[in-house]
Amino acid sequence: MHRASPRIILDRNPSLQAANAVTPRPTRLFCHESRCKLTCMNDREAVLFANEAFYSAFARADLQAMDALWAREGPVTCIHPGWGALTTRQAVIDSWRDIFRSGDTSSIGFYGAHPHLLGDIALIICYEKLPSAVLIASNAFRRGGGGWRMVHHQAGRVDVPPPEAPAPGAAQRPN
Repeated sequence: MHRASPRIILDRNPSLQAANAVTPRPTRLFCHESRCKLTCMNDREAVLFANEAFYSAFARADLQAMDALWAREGPVTCIHPGWGALTTRQAVIDSWRDIFRSGDTSSIGFYGAHPHLLGDIALIICYEKLPSAVLIASNAFRRGGGGWRMVHHQAGRVDVPPPEAPAPGAAQRPN
């Protein structure tokens, strides 16, 4: 299972929080431990990293990072398992606050991320691994606000999840 590393920050300024991990290309990747890795990311890599930043914020119950990942312009939506549709940014952020307050989220991981880029919109289908279930998730991102920002998240139970194998060609990061 892939678990996002909170040590990695993607931004033009390495002192910013991981929440700002969705910056426009070209972008530098900094490792807090060495501050020596530099790379340019293409759109596919950048949106995969934005997806990773989402799951990192989720696992760390980091509301500030989660808030920074969601788009501030245009509509956003979220459908948590068993919930109705949330259709305003405030409702979405409030839902994450409630989820973070309700219990330990550190065990969430994801795998099998498949990105689909459509101009300034990207859709990622992946699997969320929880202690008691595997969910299938769709995460939509829009380019804007300084990078790839989340505009939709939906997750639901899957009866027969695929094995934990990296998506073909996906840039999965080590633990």
